[in-house]
Amino acid sequence: MSELSKTEILIPGSPASLPAESGAILRILGRNTFWLWLDLGALRIGTMLAGLFLIRYFGPTGFGVYSTALAAGWIGNCVVDLGLTRYAARAVAASVEETRPIIALSVFTTAISVALEVLALLLALRMGYWQLACFAAGFVLCNFEGTASLCSSVLTAELRSRAILPGSLLGAAGLIGLTIAVIWLHLSVLTMLTALCFKSLLVVSLRLWQLREHWPNRQDFRPQVLMRTVRDALPYFSYNLTQVGYGKIAIVCFGLVAPKEQVGWFAAAFVISDVIPQWSYASSGALLPVWTRLFENRRWEEMVAL
Repeated sequence: MSELSKTEILIPGSPASLPAESGAILRILGRNTFWLWLDLGALRIGTMLAGLFLIRYFGPTGFGVYSTALAAGWIGNCVVDLGLTRYAARAVAASVEETRPIIALSVFTTAISVALEVLALLLALRMGYWQLACFAAGFVLCNFEGTASLCSSVLTAELRSRAILPGSLLGAAGLIGLTIAVIWLHLSVLTMLTALCFKSLLVVSLRLWQLREHWPNRQDFRPQVLMRTVRDALPYFSYNLTQVGYGKIAIVCFGLVAPKEQVGWFAAAFVISDVIPQWSYASSGALLPVWTRLFENRRWEEMVAL
């Protein structure tokens, strides 16, 4: 499951074990940080360049609609997520048995919310409200992206950060390819968002397949199991809301008082400035499962030293 070397001796006991040597722990942390850095940092450069081409093609007004739809979608996903993504990073690192209930609740909430969002998208199209349709497509897209992010948290918690890259490469390549297709074929913002929904669905499917050994069974979908997972995850909801609030809420609020053109320029500046902070998140994302394992095994001195 993890990327532990065969020569590294594990402390027996729980699934949250780590090597006994401090040097081996640092190697694990370094490897996971590197893979997360590629995911959060290096691949973001490709998506940022795709976004810059979209700015030029859609224009500030069209890109403003595009950015506001995505920002609103991420806020909606934050509510649907219920803190599960942050909770998974901690709970799975402490006990692998928590993986199935977490995936079950995520799949359940994603399926219900996507069904409602697709219905809203179809109604908006039928009534001729294309901007509302863009917002509905943004909600569907970010819902899939949020589920993919939860799967990434599970993989990271299992010290399998390298397994995140196939989905990330698929997502980045899909975004760049769709950007080229939209510009070449002169397609609309709504078409771009709809196509991205299918791209994200492929990424989610890939990451769920990578977690196939943890697929939930019928017992994991029982109401009492789902509610227990909701109660356990809710304390982590504020962390997810805070992360979203740094940028997405600002874009949505700005869109309420400013022309779409100004929103487009603001979102473009935020896309560029967000690349460097993502690199720093890689180290903290890799550190959490290692800290959790040390904590669960009562290795206080090593945890503090790390």
